[in-house]
Amino acid sequence: MAELKKSSTNPDATSTNTQAAKQAERRNGATRRIRRWLRKEAKTLPARSVSAPNPSSPDVIEEKPEGCRLPLPSSFSLDQRQLAYSQADIEAERDLRHADAHETLTKLRRQLRVRTFLNRFKKQNIRGQVSSTRAHTLQGQVDEKIRGLVLRYRHARTCYLALADDSHPADSRLRELRDEDVRGLSDRLLKKHELEEADSSIQFRAHGGPHAERREKLGEGHRTLSWLWYSTSHGDEEEEEMNEGEHKCTISLA
Repeated sequence: MAELKKSSTNPDATSTNTQAAKQAERRNGATRRIRRWLRKEAKTLPARSVSAPNPSSPDVIEEKPEGCRLPLPSSFSLDQRQLAYSQADIEAERDLRHADAHETLTKLRRQLRVRTFLNRFKKQNIRGQVSSTRAHTLQGQVDEKIRGLVLRYRHARTCYLALADDSHPADSRLRELRDEDVRGLSDRLLKKHELEEADSSIQFRAHGGPHAERREKLGEGHRTLSWLWYSTSHGDEEEEEMNEGEHKCTISLA
């Protein structure tokens, strides 16, 4: 479904008949899976179809399945949700969205680290038009992954917050992800963050609470460290991901 949505939102004017046929095949397959989901749901959750209509019309399911919204507890208002779904169903989606949001943040941090290394590698090693073009293409691929992960996190968080209640308060670590928050660690910030990780964690919690933002000195100015990096550690994980970035560079730019 993700590949279908990507190819639909970024059509290629030079697409061949074979590519168009593959696109139609993907769309037909997605339509069949969605209809199978709806038939199974009608049997297992008859109250849902009566209490809450499908969020997507039949025309959307048939003509553009990649834009279809599957009916889940987070798709409906509180009153509709309580009539249509059991508490176990609601909790199942809430746990799923919670885990998906945290997993997506981990993947996002990973891609930001890879992008940091790619930028560093390009400055230090890339010379010539051909190599620069390849490096630019590789950076574009990483940026595309980052954009997709940002959208995925925002969607998972929105659905998760819709299902939070007094008995299940929202996880405060899942903060709003603004465009300006999506940034990696510079070389200087990275080294300083590693050296002061244990001590700074205690200090920033003591002075500003779990959501306070620390400022790192860069020369005469200051730069705010994105909240994305507060609850993560580096070490072996970062080394592994930097090695991945190096591997991509050496393979793609060779």
